[in-house]
Amino acid sequence: MLKDGKRTGHVGLEDVDWSRSRAYGLGFNGLYLNLAGRESQGSVQAADAAALGEENARALEAERDPATGGSVVRKAYPAAKAFHGERLAEAPDLVVGYEKGYACSDPSTLGEITEAVLEDNTSRWSGNHLIDPTLVPGVLLVNEPVSGEGLDLTDVTVSILDHYGLPPAPGMIGESFLRASRHAAN
Repeated sequence: MLKDGKRTGHVGLEDVDWSRSRAYGLGFNGLYLNLAGRESQGSVQAADAAALGEENARALEAERDPATGGSVVRKAYPAAKAFHGERLAEAPDLVVGYEKGYACSDPSTLGEITEAVLEDNTSRWSGNHLIDPTLVPGVLLVNEPVSGEGLDLTDVTVSILDHYGLPPAPGMIGESFLRASRHAAN
């Protein structure tokens, strides 16, 4: 919630009524809950966090483009489904996976609020990493057979390390698809 009826322009920390704010966006696709104990003026109790996260995810996924009627957000992922490892606590509470053709605006990541919720991107920059991962097929070029079942992005780094005879770093997840192929062939 903003103080003093401010509706557009740059929003500084002093412009926000944190006692009434339950969540905030930071970066291009991170949504954070205003958690008591984590945030200096947190207003959301830990016992209410899961329900609020689910409510925010449903609201984001229900957002429609008034010009087309199409969905804007494919899926909002809870942190525990999007991230793993010892730094999970630093992750946003929700990660927004946008539909094809949608993304967060550059000005909003800099603390700017515009009157329009959705607007066309007229800049030359058109590529980003905000689209829902289920909409981005991958292509992998290798010079040896690989196992093609159940692979995901976490397997790529582990496989590259395996190719060079290096073990995964502590806390890394994923399996080497090169190793799986070598074992299947033997």
